[in-house]
Amino acid sequence: MENRHWDRLLYHALAQHTVVRELPVEWRMRWDPDQQGIVQSWFSNPGNDEDWLPVRVDSAYNNQPAGKAWSAAHGNTSFVGKVWYRIRFEMDPQWQGKVLSFLIGAVDEAATVYLNGVKIGEHPFAKPNDWQTPFTIPLGNAARFGEPNELIVEVENNIGAGGIWKPVWIVNG
Repeated sequence: MENRHWDRLLYHALAQHTVVRELPVEWRMRWDPDQQGIVQSWFSNPGNDEDWLPVRVDSAYNNQPAGKAWSAAHGNTSFVGKVWYRIRFEMDPQWQGKVLSFLIGAVDEAATVYLNGVKIGEHPFAKPNDWQTPFTIPLGNAARFGEPNELIVEVENNIGAGGIWKPVWIVNG
């Protein structure tokens, strides 16, 4: 019961790493009810911002204006399926040479992570509590230092609120 209120899993994950940077909580999101994201390569060619809705990554999408609008337009049902998230950010050149990862606070339920069009990792929904488990994805060679980067996360939600619902950090170690 205490873990529900104190979020020990996330605190433990943060304690194991040195936080280099917290990414902003305001991202962009795109519904993918027809599963066209992979076919149309949204991970490397996401299109323009008008195709993407504003969303925060500190709350499930169903609790936000985009999710409420989806629900109202579709018979008061929550979206179930694939949703894509994206954020643009810069990497400080002084971080080059460090072993960096994304620490993703939680995704409901499964995630595939792309950096600058390169798939860098996955977080499957394998255990019942994986929707609330923090996880790391190494940046590998996909990071660009001193220039813009684009992180895109495909999230698959099969039940419940859905989406990236806890912040994302860049960590070392």
